[in-house]
Amino acid sequence: MNSIKRTKINQLIRQWPRGTVGTASHLNSERYSHDLLTKYKKSGWIESFGRGAYILSGDKVEWPGALYRDSGGLFKP
Repeated sequence: MNSIKRTKINQLIRQWPRGTVGTASHLNSERYSHDLLTKYKKSGWIESFGRGAYILSGDKVEWPGALYRDSGGLFKP
């Protein structure tokens, strides 16, 4: 089970475009539960970016990255 969780965080980090915002609703639809996002936040993998939004830890988000998710970009090929 622990290796599955590690794989899931690795997948999230690989797929998350740097400098962009991920909304909680979108991440939930990708099967990242609220509890899992809270765990990732406590572990330092992601940070809150306002209410209901996250960024990868250490990322700097400018306005194009903030709009990226609204254009349907996160996790899309």
